[in-house]
Amino acid sequence: ALAQRGIIKGRITDQKNKEPLTGATVSVSGTNNAVSTNLNGEYQFYTNAGTMNLTVRYLGYRDTTVTIVLKTNELQVINIAIQGRQQQLHNVVITGYTQGQAKALNQQKNADNIKNIIAADQIGRFPDPNAAEALQRAPGINIERDQGEGRYVSVRGLAPQFTNTSINGEQIPSPEADVRFVALDVIPSDQLASIEISKALTPDMDGDAIGGSINLITRMAQSRKAEISGAFGSGYNNLMGKPNLQGQLQYGQRFGKDEKFGMLFNSNYYHNDLGSDNFERAVEDNELELRDYSLTRTRMGLSSAMDYKFNNHHEVYFKGLYSRFTDREQRRRYVFKPSDEEIEKL
Repeated sequence: ALAQRGIIKGRITDQKNKEPLTGATVSVSGTNNAVSTNLNGEYQFYTNAGTMNLTVRYLGYRDTTVTIVLKTNELQVINIAIQGRQQQLHNVVITGYTQGQAKALNQQKNADNIKNIIAADQIGRFPDPNAAEALQRAPGINIERDQGEGRYVSVRGLAPQFTNTSINGEQIPSPEADVRFVALDVIPSDQLASIEISKALTPDMDGDAIGGSINLITRMAQSRKAEISGAFGSGYNNLMGKPNLQGQLQYGQRFGKDEKFGMLFNSNYYHNDLGSDNFERAVEDNELELRDYSLTRTRMGLSSAMDYKFNNHHEVYFKGLYSRFTDREQRRRYVFKPSDEEIEKL
């Protein structure tokens, strides 16, 4: 039976912009033979020789079917460009393009476990300065805040110590000796290409997370065309009377005829002055405390990625991430301790 089989492989891309489509389903019509494309839009599978229909399905695109004739022991390369599903509408205002999140939804659909994926374009839609703030947009995620900014993450209602955290698949340890959880306010959201939240672990994952596993994926070069992007934002804190700043600059490009070598450099900076006022007193205590806090938070991130793809199954890469987070807090406390006689006079 093996002698009568052949190999079909290829790449699935967008017909308009030639971008690879991750998580597309490629199947042989009338059989159970089906595979999903990898991060580069590539697929490969064995099938019986003969005439067959190859069907490609992808969320938001038209189903595409091509007819091929496969001979015994033959290797055929079938690259297919599929067209987006569009309709003729009137008076439509286009507010954005969700290609990155559409890829994430297809990866969720074809995943072997319960998984949520947040793409970079979805992260950029909100003013989330760090990874914890970006994670709160996913279902089943809760965050613990410090002075209004997310720091620790819990999955499915369990405490943060029951969730492990990885960067590019490598689990990172806790920076403190007596706890298991990681403060994700250290990692800037501008450094991330996507975030994967696995709520059910598979056998290839570390089995030390009851709540779930969070994988932070940094960015890599995607296109032969040089991609240079930047962003700058500012605001004003009325309580502190000071401005806040946020900026990001990125360069990425792939080189060579087959785009085998790619490199990317990314940087970001965040500065914010925060403040709060409150008072504290006990139920049966005459003492009253007036407190005011002033904080200065800065977050800087630098990352680089270089990779070389030998073929569809082999590649080498180098990724580096440097992140520095400073949190300077000052507290002023005014304590009033009136005597019982003074209170009776009032």
